[in-house]
Amino acid sequence: MKFPHLFEFMDLDWLPKSLRNTLRDILECGNAKPFRPYYAWAAETIINVANRVGAKNIVELGAGTAPLTRHLAQNTKCNAKLIPCDRNPDTAVYEDLKKSFPGVVEPHTEPIDFSITRAWPESTLLVLSATLHHLPREARRQAIIAMSKSADAVLILEPLRRTIASGLFVIGSAVPAVLLPLLFIARPGGSRRFIWCWLIPVAPIAFLWDGWISCIREWHSKEYEDAVKDEPVTCEVKNHGLFSQSVLIRRLGER
Repeated sequence: MKFPHLFEFMDLDWLPKSLRNTLRDILECGNAKPFRPYYAWAAETIINVANRVGAKNIVELGAGTAPLTRHLAQNTKCNAKLIPCDRNPDTAVYEDLKKSFPGVVEPHTEPIDFSITRAWPESTLLVLSATLHHLPREARRQAIIAMSKSADAVLILEPLRRTIASGLFVIGSAVPAVLLPLLFIARPGGSRRFIWCWLIPVAPIAFLWDGWISCIREWHSKEYEDAVKDEPVTCEVKNHGLFSQSVLIRRLGER
């Protein structure tokens, strides 16, 4: 069954930057411990795939606040250069990561559209976390093909699936959304989090909506496989637990 591509607040170009960044903060907070181990799993998955394909560069596309780059930079098993980027880059966060992990994190601070073929360095793994579903269904195939031509491998990670269980799970995201100003009190941006989560509590409501729409937008395994069936690539889809999914796309002939 095909669902209409209903809007997410995160996709709206006119959304205030402060609210967009607060929604990104909720996403990062809710997908990390103690709420759930998504980022820990995602980081381990990325490291395993990077070692498997011999990647020297890991690019976090649609990085938002670059949570995976942060997790990977702190992981001693990760030996690749880390490159966060986004269509709406959070320059302050990226520069802070670069300063905190010199020689490891080399962000792109200009806007990057991952749906367009781009010449990335040799031995590059492209990673998208909770990102591909933001594209309309008809545009995803073109984006996947463009990315597969740009790098040695593409790893798509999603924290939700198109299931009733994921839809029910989203309700729990109200907890980190409401607690965000306290949980991220040591980070810059405390004023905007106070405003959008407590004073004018738009962010928790918007995040719940975006979570449910994300579930509806997600692809099942066969949809990924059908999207690339006529292309010279392999597609390996794995479900993790009740909610998460990984999709590895590689050009034929790669190790």
